[in-house]
Amino acid sequence: MEFLITGGFGHIGSYMMRHFALRGANVTIVDNMETQRFCSLMNLPDQFLSKINIQLKSFDDMTVEDLKKFDLVLHLAAETDAATSFDSERARVIEQTNVYDTIDFIDKCIDADVDKFIFPSTTSVYGSASETVSEDSDPNPQSVYASSKINVEEYLAHIGGSLDWTVLRLGTIFGVSTGMRFHTAINSFCMSASLGTPLKVWSNAMSLKRPYLGLSDAASAIDLVITGGMEAQEIYNVVSENIVLTDVLDEIKKHRDIEIDLVSSPLINQYSYEVSFDKIKAYGYEPHDQVSKGISQTLGVLPWQQPPVSKQ
Repeated sequence: MEFLITGGFGHIGSYMMRHFALRGANVTIVDNMETQRFCSLMNLPDQFLSKINIQLKSFDDMTVEDLKKFDLVLHLAAETDAATSFDSERARVIEQTNVYDTIDFIDKCIDADVDKFIFPSTTSVYGSASETVSEDSDPNPQSVYASSKINVEEYLAHIGGSLDWTVLRLGTIFGVSTGMRFHTAINSFCMSASLGTPLKVWSNAMSLKRPYLGLSDAASAIDLVITGGMEAQEIYNVVSENIVLTDVLDEIKKHRDIEIDLVSSPLINQYSYEVSFDKIKAYGYEPHDQVSKGISQTLGVLPWQQPPVSKQ
Protein backbone atom coordinates (compact mmCIF):
# COMPACT_ATOMS: atom_id res chain seq x y z
CA MET A 1 0.00 0.00 0.00
CA GLU A 2 1.07 3.56 -0.67
CA PHE A 3 0.65 5.99 2.23
CA LEU A 4 1.28 9.75 2.29
CA ILE A 5 1.98 11.66 5.50
CA THR A 6 2.04 15.43 5.16
CA GLY A 7 3.97 17.19 7.90
CA GLY A 8 5.62 13.84 8.49
CA PHE A 9 8.62 15.09 10.47
CA GLY A 10 6.54 16.35 13.41
CA HIS A 11 5.72 14.74 16.75
CA ILE A 12 3.02 12.43 15.38
CA GLY A 13 4.39 12.08 11.85
CA SER A 14 7.84 10.88 12.89
CA TYR A 15 6.13 8.14 14.93
CA MET A 16 3.66 7.21 12.20
CA MET A 17 6.28 6.90 9.44
CA ARG A 18 7.94 4.13 11.44
CA HIS A 19 4.61 2.63 12.44
CA PHE A 20 3.42 2.35 8.83
CA ALA A 21 6.77 1.14 7.48
CA LEU A 22 6.93 -1.54 10.15
CA ARG A 23 3.60 -2.83 8.86
CA GLY A 24 4.87 -3.07 5.29
CA ALA A 25 3.43 0.08 3.73
CA ASN A 26 5.40 2.30 1.39
CA VAL A 27 5.40 5.71 3.06
CA THR A 28 5.97 9.07 1.41
CA ILE A 29 6.79 11.95 3.75
CA VAL A 30 6.11 15.50 2.58
CA ASP A 31 7.44 18.22 4.87
CA ASN A 32 8.70 21.72 4.12
CA MET A 33 11.14 21.47 7.06
CA GLU A 34 10.09 24.89 8.35
CA THR A 35 10.77 23.60 11.87
CA GLN A 36 14.09 22.00 10.82
CA ARG A 37 13.20 18.65 12.36
CA PHE A 38 15.93 16.61 10.71
CA CYS A 39 16.09 14.66 13.97
CA SER A 40 12.99 12.80 12.76
CA LEU A 41 15.20 10.87 10.33
CA MET A 42 17.77 9.86 12.92
CA ASN A 43 18.28 6.17 13.69
CA LEU A 44 15.91 4.93 11.00
CA PRO A 45 16.33 1.13 10.86
CA ASP A 46 17.95 -0.10 7.65
CA GLN A 47 14.85 -2.10 6.69
CA PHE A 48 12.85 1.16 6.54
CA LEU A 49 15.12 2.85 3.99
CA SER A 50 13.41 1.15 1.06
CA LYS A 51 9.97 1.86 2.52
CA ILE A 52 10.21 5.61 3.21
CA ASN A 53 10.40 8.28 0.52
CA ILE A 54 11.26 11.83 1.64
CA GLN A 55 10.09 14.92 -0.24
CA LEU A 56 11.22 18.25 1.19
CA LYS A 57 8.43 20.51 0.01
CA SER A 58 5.15 21.95 1.18
CA PHE A 59 2.01 19.83 0.89
CA ASP A 60 0.32 22.55 -1.16
CA ASP A 61 2.99 22.12 -3.85
CA MET A 62 1.72 18.60 -4.56
CA THR A 63 -0.21 18.13 -7.79
CA VAL A 64 -3.21 15.96 -8.56
CA GLU A 65 -0.89 13.72 -10.52
CA ASP A 66 1.40 13.37 -7.47
CA LEU A 67 -1.55 12.25 -5.34
CA LYS A 68 -3.01 9.63 -7.67
CA LYS A 69 -0.73 6.84 -6.37
CA PHE A 70 -1.81 7.01 -2.73
CA ASP A 71 -4.20 4.66 -0.96
CA LEU A 72 -4.15 6.81 2.17
CA VAL A 73 -3.41 10.44 2.98
CA LEU A 74 -2.75 11.34 6.63
CA HIS A 75 -2.80 15.14 6.61
CA LEU A 76 -0.76 16.19 9.64
CA ALA A 77 0.76 19.31 8.07
CA ALA A 78 -0.43 22.37 9.98
CA GLU A 79 0.58 25.40 11.96
CA THR A 80 0.09 23.91 15.42
CA ASP A 81 1.13 26.37 18.14
CA ALA A 82 -2.24 27.45 19.55
CA ALA A 83 -0.67 29.73 22.16
CA THR A 84 0.72 32.09 19.50
CA SER A 85 -2.43 32.14 17.40
CA PHE A 86 -3.70 35.25 19.17
CA ASP A 87 -0.96 37.30 17.46
CA SER A 88 -2.47 38.85 14.32
CA GLU A 89 0.36 37.86 11.96
CA ARG A 90 0.50 34.32 13.34
CA ALA A 91 -3.28 34.12 13.03
CA ARG A 92 -3.00 35.03 9.35
CA VAL A 93 -0.37 32.33 8.74
CA ILE A 94 -2.40 29.72 10.64
CA GLU A 95 -5.54 30.53 8.67
CA GLN A 96 -3.71 30.39 5.34
CA THR A 97 -2.01 27.04 5.99
CA ASN A 98 -4.62 25.30 8.09
CA VAL A 99 -7.70 26.43 6.18
CA TYR A 100 -7.16 27.75 2.66
CA ASP A 101 -4.15 25.61 1.69
CA THR A 102 -5.72 22.56 3.32
CA ILE A 103 -9.02 23.01 1.49
CA ASP A 104 -7.14 23.32 -1.81
CA PHE A 105 -5.25 20.14 -0.92
CA ILE A 106 -8.49 18.30 -0.16
CA ASP A 107 -9.83 19.32 -3.56
CA LYS A 108 -6.72 17.85 -5.17
CA CYS A 109 -7.24 14.60 -3.25
CA ILE A 110 -10.79 14.45 -4.61
CA ASP A 111 -9.57 14.98 -8.17
CA ALA A 112 -6.84 12.36 -7.64
CA ASP A 113 -9.42 9.84 -6.39
CA VAL A 114 -7.45 9.19 -3.17
CA ASP A 115 -8.90 6.11 -1.45
CA LYS A 116 -8.89 7.38 2.14
CA PHE A 117 -8.21 10.76 3.75
CA ILE A 118 -7.60 11.17 7.50
CA PHE A 119 -7.80 14.66 8.96
CA PRO A 120 -6.38 14.99 12.49
CA SER A 121 -8.37 17.71 14.23
CA THR A 122 -8.19 18.56 17.93
CA THR A 123 -10.30 18.26 21.06
CA SER A 124 -9.44 21.94 21.58
CA VAL A 125 -12.43 22.69 19.35
CA TYR A 126 -14.60 22.13 22.45
CA GLY A 127 -13.01 25.03 24.30
CA SER A 128 -14.29 25.31 27.82
CA ALA A 129 -17.25 23.22 28.96
CA SER A 130 -18.96 22.53 32.27
CA GLU A 131 -19.71 18.89 31.48
CA THR A 132 -18.43 15.98 29.43
CA VAL A 133 -18.46 16.75 25.72
CA SER A 134 -18.91 14.39 22.78
CA GLU A 135 -18.89 14.61 18.99
CA ASP A 136 -22.48 15.86 19.18
CA SER A 137 -21.55 18.80 21.42
CA ASP A 138 -21.38 22.25 19.87
CA PRO A 139 -17.78 23.38 19.29
CA ASN A 140 -16.57 26.37 21.29
CA PRO A 141 -13.06 27.06 19.93
CA GLN A 142 -10.94 29.43 22.02
CA SER A 143 -8.06 29.97 19.58
CA VAL A 144 -7.48 30.65 15.89
CA TYR A 145 -5.84 27.22 15.69
CA ALA A 146 -8.94 25.44 16.99
CA SER A 147 -11.19 27.54 14.75
CA SER A 148 -9.09 26.59 11.73
CA LYS A 149 -9.72 22.91 12.44
CA ILE A 150 -13.47 23.50 12.68
CA ASN A 151 -13.41 25.31 9.33
CA VAL A 152 -11.85 22.28 7.63
CA GLU A 153 -14.22 19.88 9.39
CA GLU A 154 -17.11 21.92 8.01
CA TYR A 155 -15.64 21.81 4.51
CA LEU A 156 -15.29 18.03 4.69
CA ALA A 157 -18.92 17.79 5.77
CA HIS A 158 -19.81 20.00 2.80
CA ILE A 159 -18.10 17.73 0.24
CA GLY A 160 -19.75 14.66 1.78
CA GLY A 161 -19.03 11.45 -0.08
CA SER A 162 -16.82 13.04 -2.73
CA LEU A 163 -13.92 11.77 -0.61
CA ASP A 164 -13.65 8.89 1.87
CA TRP A 165 -12.67 11.12 4.81
CA THR A 166 -12.50 10.66 8.57
CA VAL A 167 -11.88 13.34 11.18
CA LEU A 168 -10.04 12.36 14.37
CA ARG A 169 -10.26 14.95 17.13
CA LEU A 170 -7.07 14.17 19.02
CA GLY A 171 -6.40 14.94 22.67
CA THR A 172 -3.19 16.76 23.60
CA ILE A 173 -0.39 14.47 22.46
CA PHE A 174 2.18 13.02 24.82
CA GLY A 175 4.86 10.39 24.43
CA VAL A 176 8.33 10.07 22.94
CA SER A 177 9.07 10.33 19.22
CA THR A 178 12.13 11.47 17.29
CA GLY A 179 10.28 14.58 16.12
CA MET A 180 8.62 15.42 19.41
CA ARG A 181 7.90 19.04 20.28
CA PHE A 182 7.63 20.76 23.64
CA HIS A 183 4.95 23.41 23.21
CA THR A 184 2.06 21.45 24.76
CA ALA A 185 1.34 20.90 28.44
CA ILE A 186 2.95 17.60 29.44
CA ASN A 187 6.01 17.90 27.22
CA SER A 188 6.55 21.54 28.16
CA PHE A 189 6.35 20.73 31.87
CA CYS A 190 8.70 17.75 31.49
CA MET A 191 11.28 19.90 29.73
CA SER A 192 11.13 22.58 32.43
CA ALA A 193 11.40 19.96 35.18
CA SER A 194 14.42 18.38 33.51
CA LEU A 195 16.22 21.70 33.08
CA GLY A 196 15.50 22.78 36.64
CA THR A 197 13.48 25.82 35.57
CA PRO A 198 10.10 26.75 37.06
CA LEU A 199 7.00 25.25 35.50
CA LYS A 200 4.88 28.19 34.38
CA VAL A 201 1.25 27.41 35.19
CA TRP A 202 -1.77 29.63 34.86
CA SER A 203 -2.99 30.36 38.38
CA ASN A 204 -6.56 29.38 37.48
CA ALA A 205 -5.55 26.13 35.81
CA MET A 206 -4.65 23.84 38.71
CA SER A 207 -8.05 22.13 38.92
CA LEU A 208 -8.75 22.07 35.20
CA LYS A 209 -9.31 18.74 33.46
CA ARG A 210 -8.00 18.11 29.94
CA PRO A 211 -7.98 15.23 27.44
CA TYR A 212 -4.56 13.70 26.65
CA LEU A 213 -3.59 11.19 23.99
CA GLY A 214 -0.54 8.92 23.87
CA LEU A 215 1.23 8.35 20.57
CA SER A 216 0.59 4.62 20.38
CA ASP A 217 -3.11 5.16 21.09
CA ALA A 218 -3.19 7.74 18.29
CA ALA A 219 -1.62 5.14 15.98
CA SER A 220 -4.21 2.56 17.06
CA ALA A 221 -7.03 4.94 16.18
CA ILE A 222 -5.51 5.63 12.76
CA ASP A 223 -5.14 1.88 12.20
CA LEU A 224 -8.84 1.45 12.99
CA VAL A 225 -9.75 4.02 10.35
CA ILE A 226 -7.70 2.07 7.81
CA THR A 227 -8.74 -1.47 8.71
CA GLY A 228 -11.50 -1.45 11.29
CA GLY A 229 -14.60 -0.87 9.19
CA MET A 230 -15.38 2.47 10.81
CA GLU A 231 -18.12 4.52 9.21
CA ALA A 232 -16.61 7.13 6.88
CA GLN A 233 -17.53 10.82 6.71
CA GLU A 234 -17.64 10.91 10.51
CA ILE A 235 -15.89 12.67 13.39
CA TYR A 236 -14.35 10.67 16.25
CA ASN A 237 -12.80 11.85 19.50
CA VAL A 238 -9.55 10.06 20.35
CA VAL A 239 -8.33 10.25 23.97
CA SER A 240 -6.21 8.14 26.30
CA GLU A 241 -7.17 9.84 29.58
CA ASN A 242 -8.93 12.92 30.90
CA ILE A 243 -6.64 14.23 33.65
CA VAL A 244 -6.71 17.14 36.10
CA LEU A 245 -3.60 19.34 35.89
CA THR A 246 -2.70 18.80 39.53
CA ASP A 247 -2.46 15.07 38.80
CA VAL A 248 -0.07 15.78 35.92
CA LEU A 249 2.14 17.87 38.20
CA ASP A 250 2.03 15.22 40.93
CA GLU A 251 3.30 12.63 38.44
CA ILE A 252 6.21 14.86 37.48
CA LYS A 253 7.02 15.39 41.17
CA LYS A 254 7.57 11.65 41.50
CA HIS A 255 10.60 12.02 39.22
CA ARG A 256 11.90 15.58 39.67
CA ASP A 257 11.90 18.27 42.31
CA ILE A 258 9.94 21.04 40.64
CA GLU A 259 9.17 24.68 41.26
CA ILE A 260 5.83 26.04 40.04
CA ASP A 261 5.59 29.65 38.88
CA LEU A 262 1.94 30.73 38.87
CA VAL A 263 1.22 33.27 36.13
CA SER A 264 -1.80 35.50 35.67
CA SER A 265 -2.72 34.49 32.11
CA PRO A 266 -2.67 31.20 30.20
CA LEU A 267 0.55 30.50 28.27
CA ILE A 268 -0.93 27.51 26.48
CA ASN A 269 -4.45 26.30 25.77
CA GLN A 270 -5.65 25.70 29.33
CA TYR A 271 -9.41 25.33 29.28
CA SER A 272 -11.21 22.72 31.30
CA TYR A 273 -13.27 20.00 29.67
CA GLU A 274 -13.66 16.24 29.69
CA VAL A 275 -14.03 14.46 26.36
CA SER A 276 -16.00 11.28 25.76
CA PHE A 277 -14.53 8.83 23.27
CA ASP A 278 -17.31 6.24 23.44
CA LYS A 279 -18.03 6.62 19.73
CA ILE A 280 -14.67 5.24 18.57
CA LYS A 281 -14.63 2.65 21.37
CA ALA A 282 -17.65 1.09 19.72
CA TYR A 283 -15.32 0.17 16.83
CA GLY A 284 -12.78 -1.53 19.10
CA TYR A 285 -10.58 1.37 20.21
CA GLU A 286 -9.15 0.66 23.66
CA PRO A 287 -6.58 3.11 25.03
CA HIS A 288 -3.48 1.69 26.69
CA ASP A 289 -1.26 4.76 27.04
CA GLN A 290 -1.16 6.35 30.47
CA VAL A 291 -0.10 9.89 31.29
CA SER A 292 2.00 8.59 34.19
CA LYS A 293 4.04 6.32 31.90
CA GLY A 294 4.29 9.00 29.24
CA ILE A 295 5.77 11.42 31.76
CA SER A 296 8.25 8.80 32.97
CA GLN A 297 9.34 7.97 29.41
CA THR A 298 9.65 11.62 28.40
CA LEU A 299 11.72 12.52 31.45
CA GLY A 300 13.84 9.45 30.76
CA VAL A 301 15.07 10.80 27.42
CA LEU A 302 15.60 14.41 28.53
CA PRO A 303 18.70 15.95 30.11
CA TRP A 304 18.46 16.97 33.72
CA GLN A 305 20.15 19.62 35.83
CA GLN A 306 19.37 17.99 39.16
CA PRO A 307 19.33 14.25 40.01
CA PRO A 308 15.95 12.51 39.76
CA VAL A 309 13.93 12.15 42.94
CA SER A 310 15.41 9.26 44.89
CA LYS A 311 13.18 6.25 45.47
CA GLN A 312 12.73 5.51 49.15
